[in-house]
Amino acid sequence: LATALEALYGEQAAEIASELAAHFQAAGDAARAIPYLYQAGLRASQLAADAEAIELLNRGLDLLQRLPASQAAAPSTVCGVSVA
Repeated sequence: LATALEALYGEQAAEIASELAAHFQAAGDAARAIPYLYQAGLRASQLAADAEAIELLNRGLDLLQRLPASQAAAPSTVCGVSVA
């Protein structure tokens, strides 16, 4: 379902980032859920939904910490942002 929604929304997938993250997480695909949790957390923060932003970002961090070493990547790679 998540892959179909991702393809359907294309460039606008960020608009449903929270839903995509939930579907990927439920499917056991943490590596694909993490970037969407990050996007959803940033969007929630921009909308002043601080509690939701914290919850989404914490979920992403939890998943990131649980990734096997073979799937783990630097946060800048996983989330698409530059981290010093």
